[in-house]
Amino acid sequence: MVGVNLNHLKGRKFPEFCTNLLEYVDVADIRQAENIVLHTTKQYPYRLVVQVRGYVNDTALIGNVKIGKGKVETVYYEGDYYDDTLTLSYYPYRADSGHLRVDYQFFTN
Repeated sequence: MVGVNLNHLKGRKFPEFCTNLLEYVDVADIRQAENIVLHTTKQYPYRLVVQVRGYVNDTALIGNVKIGKGKVETVYYEGDYYDDTLTLSYYPYRADSGHLRVDYQFFTN
């Protein structure tokens, strides 16, 4: 999602219909930068919802969204999406402990 500004979604809580997302990826090591790949095998996705949750002891970045110190439960992206893969870049910045999970769901017909 290069060039897409998603900061307007920071801090939004998940919509009620998305509280039980079907898929997730854990950040493997909170201290190490990594690419997080979200993927679906379903055909013709038209919508994607991504939530980041967990806890970090200091600042981290996922894509262009800053994750602040403490408990994390924020909508990262919610909207139209027509590809079967999304790659997010994780960067720990100052975080050196904690756990983050990226919950997501691709919606199809």
